[in-house]
Amino acid sequence: MGCFDEQRTFQIGKLYKLKKKKHGGDRRSEDFSSGKSCHLKTEDEIAVSQNVSARTVRNDADFHTAVNEIA
Repeated sequence: MGCFDEQRTFQIGKLYKLKKKKHGGDRRSEDFSSGKSCHLKTEDEIAVSQNVSARTVRNDADFHTAVNEIA
């Protein structure tokens, strides 16, 4: 993996971590998004925009977490 690849992986992982929403929480607010909506999951949305698979997005999120733990 080259330097550019690692940077891209880190950035995709960071984007996923920033955009994903926690499960549960306040179900009465207007921001609540049920799983029954027609919206893409966060990982699928990022995968489409970055031209990678959803699994790659999840792996990149794990990479992002690991780098932050050792930094």
